[in-house]
Amino acid sequence: MAQSIGIRGAGVAGMSLAREILRSSPHCAVHLFDKRPRLPHPQRTFCFFAPAEESLPVQPYKRWENVRFRGQHFDRSIATESTPYALVRGDDFFDSTLGELEERGARFSWECGHADIQGNSIRTGVGVYEFDKAIDASFEVSEARSLLWQSFGGVWIQTETDCFDPSTALLMDLLPSVESCPVAFVYVLPISTREALVEHTTFSSRQMPSEWHLSACHEWIRSHVHGDCTVIAREAGLIPMGLERSVAIENIVIGSAGGAIRASTGYAFLNIQRQARDLARALVEGGGGDVPRIHDGLPSWYATADALFLKALAKAPLKGSLLMGRLLDKAPAQPLIRFLAGDANIVEALRVMSSVPKMMMMRALVSV
Repeated sequence: MAQSIGIRGAGVAGMSLAREILRSSPHCAVHLFDKRPRLPHPQRTFCFFAPAEESLPVQPYKRWENVRFRGQHFDRSIATESTPYALVRGDDFFDSTLGELEERGARFSWECGHADIQGNSIRTGVGVYEFDKAIDASFEVSEARSLLWQSFGGVWIQTETDCFDPSTALLMDLLPSVESCPVAFVYVLPISTREALVEHTTFSSRQMPSEWHLSACHEWIRSHVHGDCTVIAREAGLIPMGLERSVAIENIVIGSAGGAIRASTGYAFLNIQRQARDLARALVEGGGGDVPRIHDGLPSWYATADALFLKALAKAPLKGSLLMGRLLDKAPAQPLIRFLAGDANIVEALRVMSSVPKMMMMRALVSV
């Protein structure tokens, strides 16, 4: 018998879950609730390392088979053919997924205001909706508590002359650490020789103003891009790194609040797609039975390694650039890429983490 499933939140997690449910069980009745309007969605991009065989919801806008890291004392490029770095544009994902969901009969309640989940009921200002299963795919950054925050702002630019190498993504151009921002860097994702996303990012104790990030982007562009350029789009955002989650969660949760965010990198998009597939399978195959409350995207030992590194950054912020730089410079190349992608085994992860100077790390962890 077809189930009815209510989903609070029509962002990446909610839409991805609804898509997986309706693909595997077209007769399910899926209803999504969101306080935002149907369109437009926020201007943003999703970036991640993705194995070549990974199933993705939309074709990436661009893939890079080389990535580059550099700092004051190093400049390193690594080939990533088997796990290329990929960028998905938010409008591509949302437009494609929304169109598919509406075609498959999903219902949406947009601009529904505050929505509460109580058991298998979702209550909004206009009434109470009963379902066989109710899923929480919402996430409020304003209500989150986190050890550090990844705060960013970026610009898409077009230049009048050839300025970029479109085969290589500059993932980190490390900048000096300051007390409030243990790690700060610019990354550059070139789409062609004359178009790129230039973004300024910090791992910081609080959200930094978007205008400050954008000002840092323009300063980097003036120093590194020759000739005139035109800004064609902007984006900004905030991602928790080391998100505190309640031990007692009553609802079935997916997405950022359900452990999808990789604490040390902020990557979540690929984990959300995997969560959506797993949870949809459990919902469809499990019928009326119980399903897991939280689908973590990574093994617990990953979370432990990430937590130690983030704690060191938080406790010794002025060492942040040096700690990050040593890891990016000294870690073995392919284990480093797999570690960043979340696909390393525990032996590879230990090899990567051991590249950070042990005494410096210990002093950072025990510093007051």
